[in-house]
Amino acid sequence: MTAFIAVLRNDLCRLMEEKARIILMQVMIAGSIAIAILMNTKTASIGNIALVLSGDGMNISSPYLDIVVLDEVPPMSELVSNKFDAIVTISDNRYEIQTIKSDSFKETLESALINPSACHEESLIAKGTGSNILGYLVMFVLMQGVFLMYLFAEDKERKQLIRISSSPISFTAYLFAHSLFTFLMLYLPTLTILYVVSTIMGADLGMSFMQCSLLLECV
Repeated sequence: MTAFIAVLRNDLCRLMEEKARIILMQVMIAGSIAIAILMNTKTASIGNIALVLSGDGMNISSPYLDIVVLDEVPPMSELVSNKFDAIVTISDNRYEIQTIKSDSFKETLESALINPSACHEESLIAKGTGSNILGYLVMFVLMQGVFLMYLFAEDKERKQLIRISSSPISFTAYLFAHSLFTFLMLYLPTLTILYVVSTIMGADLGMSFMQCSLLLECV
């Protein structure tokens, strides 16, 4: 335990020598959260739809659908990759829907196609601000994670790992201390920014702060 705490303290002291980079990364994370909130729209959307017209099929439009008109049916791989949420083929005013999502999604989409005026925003599947924030955060968290792991890489370059492996210090505890330090330095500052945004500034994340913090752990 003494060695474990010593590694954490040593990492913190070394990280304090890179204050400029730390501040830059926190500014980038705060900026990504701000962009996600500003770009979040109030208009709900069912999803991205690939529309294929065949025969006498008539084109359609809906404020609740992001429609891309295609000349031929796209491969199913574009549904798997989430490029499209559904493929709709219209032939002789009949709809054929292909999707890998749930039956409830298919029913909602079919209802929007047949009778758009009966579609209510609260019944649609909308991406909330919280999911947008997590999406923006992924890239910056990965970048910061790579930066923080330089401490381990520096030990390796300086042959410190050889000395540690031959000392009474547990090598497993040494690696775990590095991993825990990186996780805490990523998780705690980001969580603090989210807390300020949601609780103090009153921004609507589309989910509770606890749910957002749990999802952040998976990022």
